[in-house]
Amino acid sequence: MTPLKSLSLQDYLNTHFLRRSELAKRLSVRSDTLSQLIASGMIPSWSYKVNQGAVYTQVFGQHEARDCHNDEYFSPSVLDWYRHHRAQFPDHKTVPPLTDQLCGQFVATFVKTAQASETFRWAFAEAMSEPGALQAMATTTWHHHRQGTYGVCVRQPSSVAAIIEKQIAVAALTRITNHGQKSRYTEQECGEWRQWAEVYDRVAMPFSPVDYAQSSRKRLIDNVLDSLPPD
Repeated sequence: MTPLKSLSLQDYLNTHFLRRSELAKRLSVRSDTLSQLIASGMIPSWSYKVNQGAVYTQVFGQHEARDCHNDEYFSPSVLDWYRHHRAQFPDHKTVPPLTDQLCGQFVATFVKTAQASETFRWAFAEAMSEPGALQAMATTTWHHHRQGTYGVCVRQPSSVAAIIEKQIAVAALTRITNHGQKSRYTEQECGEWRQWAEVYDRVAMPFSPVDYAQSSRKRLIDNVLDSLPPD
């Protein structure tokens, strides 16, 4: 599994994210146009925002970041999301109707992908059986996607399948480890944990130095690994 790199927060942001000006440059758009694209859903919002010595995310809230540059930091995957939808919606400045269409497409893709996944049906049995629950989960996921949330915790947040795979891995690891609180595991549980830990490591971000202590990676992977017998 990929170890957590000992990076400063600024180094982590420089390594894994694009600053707002860099994103605008890559898209060849002005800052005001970029704001319109974000409002429409054509580009997910920033994942990290640094302002006056503090860093903020939708996932972990606010932390101290004294030595970081004030800016908005976007997952590079927002470029893939934009390019995928640009040809489909050439008039991408039409904000309200476009937002509804993108939401509808995302929800439909999420539902279809989830229903086709045996592991999703196992991990989220209630969402599959309760009327409207899967649709609600898909809609909530869309709102988090628009907010840039998955840029914090998923390596390829432009992929609905990758987001779902991360959700499944977290649900499976949570179940096996009792929310990371178990201290002893059977041989079968060890095997299952290692299987899902590999999936998690493939799709999940390493997490920033300020977020790591609160992350699912620490709670469900690294802490548990210390208590498992060696292979």
